Amino acid sequence: MRTRTRLLVLMLATGIALLVTGVALAVSGLTFNNTAPLSVNNTEATMTGTVTCDFGDVSVNVFAEIIQGKGRQFVFGTGSENVTCPLVGGSTVSWTIVVQATTGETFQKGSATASVSASGTANFITETGPIRLTSK
Repeated sequence: MRTRTRLLVLMLATGIALLVTGVALAVSGLTFNNTAPLSVNNTEATMTGTVTCDFGDVSVNVFAEIIQGKGRQFVFGTGSENVTCPLVGGSTVSWTIVVQATTGETFQKGSATASVSASGTANFITETGPIRLTSK
């Protein structure tokens, strides 16, 4: 086989493998910072982090939630943001989400658990871990 033909076959096989596995169209990384400042009235926490867009992702939806024990109850809050990805694959983009506590509830300074999810063109990833809620 000629070298040019071999290269063409190799490129074609690689392209097919990427399409079949979805590797070319996926969110590949997600992080969140381990502290989040609270609003003055403690009804909102501002979470920040990064998401890595891969080739083919035009935008990524990032969803965040915080659960905090408060006595014998739990305070729950959610928020989301749609992040626009650069045209170049593999780019890491910062995000900021204001997580709002359930109506009538307030967060308190201290430890909580956060979960952040990102969905791109072809997949969905989640990161969960501790977060510290602080004063601004």
